[in-house]
Amino acid sequence: MEAKLLAPGLPFPAGQRRALGLLLGGGIGLLYGLVSASINRIALPGIPLYPPPPGPVLQVIGSAAGGAVLGLLAAWPREGLIGILFSAATGAAAISLNSLASVVESVGFTAPILLTFYTFLPRLFFYLPHAAIVRWGVSQWREVGPPPPFNLRRHAPVALLALGLAGLAGGCSLKGEEARAALVAMNEILQQAEGAARPGDLPEPLQGIETFLADASGAYSLEWSDNFSGFGAPRPMADEGHVESLIIVRYESGFRFHCAFAPPLYRPICEIPMLQRPDAPGADM
Repeated sequence: MEAKLLAPGLPFPAGQRRALGLLLGGGIGLLYGLVSASINRIALPGIPLYPPPPGPVLQVIGSAAGGAVLGLLAAWPREGLIGILFSAATGAAAISLNSLASVVESVGFTAPILLTFYTFLPRLFFYLPHAAIVRWGVSQWREVGPPPPFNLRRHAPVALLALGLAGLAGGCSLKGEEARAALVAMNEILQQAEGAARPGDLPEPLQGIETFLADASGAYSLEWSDNFSGFGAPRPMADEGHVESLIIVRYESGFRFHCAFAPPLYRPICEIPMLQRPDAPGADM
């Protein structure tokens, strides 16, 4: 049975509008989460990438749930602009408060509150596209006659375009070419280290890691970072136009170290983080 087309100028039934916002927002969040969580694993087959907490499955579920809630908020008010701003502001506030709670205990209130104030607007603009796409999709369905029932010819193009944009946004999580090259090079170095019986048998970048043979056991994972604030060893600077990479290596045993890559050279400088060194203050606490 065909859904009855709404006459031009009639308001969109609130319950139907909000249900569509919930579903479309959840679909956008789901696809974004799937692409962002898997694209680097697809681009780097065989590389054991570190899964940031809470893990890829919960990351995708959380992305879908968050997208659904923000989609519902975007579609909740009758006025589209109010819904878009309300949804984006809620998303930005949630992320800001989460970040604030994670650091306020260790450094006090003042610095995190100031940081939250200065990062709220960038986060707001991050969530605006999601809210705008949801509201646009709902308005387009309003024009062609909203489901139910779902009509493939009338309703699918809007949904496919919205989901396609979500997939493109998720694709932005793909690491750059030099970051991927650093991860591949680090994996090759660790593969070469397997079976080494003495420090001299290790690849040169690992020979400076004094406890590598004793502590590096079990499976390992690799994480890319561009934050060198905790890296204390001298390192060569990357040539102009190239991106430096810090690869964090984690073993199942709990052993951890990191290596700095300065393209176009892919022979890294490696060290154990200061807090994990045996002679570091509080290392045995």
